[in-house]
Amino acid sequence: ISVTEAIKLLIKHIDFNIYIPKRLPELLDILNLIGTHLPFVEIKKLDAGQINELASLATEASLIGAVTLLSKNFANFSAVNKEGDTPLHALLRSHQKYPTQKVIATLEACLASATCDPELCDAEQRTPLMTFIDFMDAKNQSFTESVITLLRNNNVNLNLRTSFTRKNKFASKEAGTALDFAIDRESISAFIALLNQGAGDCVDINAALQFIKKYKGNPEFDKAVELLKIRHPELAYEIYLEQITSEKPDKE
Repeated sequence: ISVTEAIKLLIKHIDFNIYIPKRLPELLDILNLIGTHLPFVEIKKLDAGQINELASLATEASLIGAVTLLSKNFANFSAVNKEGDTPLHALLRSHQKYPTQKVIATLEACLASATCDPELCDAEQRTPLMTFIDFMDAKNQSFTESVITLLRNNNVNLNLRTSFTRKNKFASKEAGTALDFAIDRESISAFIALLNQGAGDCVDINAALQFIKKYKGNPEFDKAVELLKIRHPELAYEIYLEQITSEKPDKE
């Protein structure tokens, strides 16, 4: 059954008289978060005991407890819907609707599941990381760093190449990395966070040169570019050539 159906069963099964009124909004909020963030999780049939346990965890241990129970017992966190979205894609697409702490807790619980593959691509060949970059809040750098750090710490390859669809029609048609994706989306925040967390590969050198030329002058951005030059010698050489050919000769 679907998560939505499981939640309906859960709500139907709970005797709300056992909860004091002030706990009800919290429980309903948690159920709503599960239904919104994880709509494509495949769940096996729940018995009454499991429903009770889920209700207890959702109330007593907040969202992460409920998601952890799902992941350990009867959920497949690599399931995809007809659009090719996994639960992680759904979560990272809608993350701006909810408090960052709850999004991080949900992401941690999903990644802890043995059934979760955080590198699966959607129909547009975006990894969950790329989907996050597409829908992220560029003004919240600390949250961006937290999400990318969490993904990296759970064995997500930041240099993984996929055949994502580029918005820049003049860009390379080759498979690209998360850095290529950030450059294509002109996301300075993601570019900085990826390099701070160890990324160092990009395929489209011409697009990278244009991106660096456009946004240079931002201190944090410039620091990230220096990291990229260390990790990508070919790009570093092209940046050097760009600099010496663009410098005007001194007037005598």
